[in-house]
Amino acid sequence: MLQTPYHYKLENSLGELRLTEEQISKLLPELEKRINHFKKLVSLESVFWNFVDKVEKTSKLLGISEEQYLYAAFKEPQLFYQSPAKINNNIETAAAFLGIDKKTYLEKAALKKPQLFYQSPYSVFRRVNKTAKLLGLERDQYIGAALKKPQLFYQDPKTILRNITGGAANLRLSKHDYVEMALRQP
Repeated sequence: MLQTPYHYKLENSLGELRLTEEQISKLLPELEKRINHFKKLVSLESVFWNFVDKVEKTSKLLGISEEQYLYAAFKEPQLFYQSPAKINNNIETAAAFLGIDKKTYLEKAALKKPQLFYQSPYSVFRRVNKTAKLLGLERDQYIGAALKKPQLFYQDPKTILRNITGGAANLRLSKHDYVEMALRQP
């Protein structure tokens, strides 16, 4: 692959985070794919490339360590360049919509499934409500289950229902009994 000025800028931006060469080499291809469409919109001098500042600001706004945020960003590299205010707003708003505190949502969900940092809080809220209704659960019951299995915050409600009805049929249980059994699982 041809090394462009953008490649070098990206490499330097990651290097400023004091990452190892191995970490940088793992992140570079993924980030290059993701930011390819930004090249025409972002100059090489833009604050877009200041990943150090974004990691510091985001972790401070969220009330987590930089190490925790970096760990999440390794799983979801777009977290390196997204706006700290936007990420914080997503977390705060989703937690408020769900009726839980920010710290709980971060520790039990977003840090385990980092795509929740950039998920629209409105989408999370809609999926939670729709899935709870499809499964015949109170919203709080479903939120409790999702805090144990955070992928339930972003999975498609119809997919979850299909999995539940399929599992129930395989075990020759009613949907209600299968859901009750699933809620007891750790």
